[in-house]
Amino acid sequence: MGLHESGHTVDGQVYLSMDYVDGRTIERFCADEPSDDRARAGLMVQVLEALSHAHAAGVIHRALKPHNILVDADAKVRLVDFGVARLHRDDGDRTGFRTETGNLVGTFAYMSPEQADGKASRVGPVTDVYQVALVLFELLTDRLPYDIEDRGAMALLKAVLFERRIRLSECRPELAGPLDDLLASALDPDPSRRPQPATAFAEQLRAAIASH
Repeated sequence: MGLHESGHTVDGQVYLSMDYVDGRTIERFCADEPSDDRARAGLMVQVLEALSHAHAAGVIHRALKPHNILVDADAKVRLVDFGVARLHRDDGDRTGFRTETGNLVGTFAYMSPEQADGKASRVGPVTDVYQVALVLFELLTDRLPYDIEDRGAMALLKAVLFERRIRLSECRPELAGPLDDLLASALDPDPSRRPQPATAFAEQLRAAIASH
């Protein structure tokens, strides 16, 4: 994401001036271009690297999904749609800017458990880690680790909160091992058990995919 300018309009609306990205969603890019598991995981490493910069600046994306990850012609990843991003508490106090908390924000199927249960105080950088793992799981298996077909909003929230996550190796037995274990850890309903920070998850992901 290239953020050039931010501020307020004359009527008090917040605006952001960012790069125009000529790219495809990560899902479409992987469908259109020949890509193996290692290449797809490599794209998500780029996502984690971008997130590490955002987290260092006090910004949590909290709405990661394939539609919000664009890939350009050079296979460079850009994160978009920071419209529901949230500042860390300290940064919000310092800048005077906050996104709304206490409400459900995001796409239900890609929500983390801490978002689904409405506990805004638990939403943090590991929320983005969870969503990165969801997207990677989907890129590798063409599905999410719980059933979402023909489910309404409440059923989706219950799935996010309570259903067992399908392991990567249950869909792709040949990927059993470090990558399977890493994604299971990153998809843990308990945020404290997930890899953190994003840079650590990126390093573990590189090592896991290199082992296959």
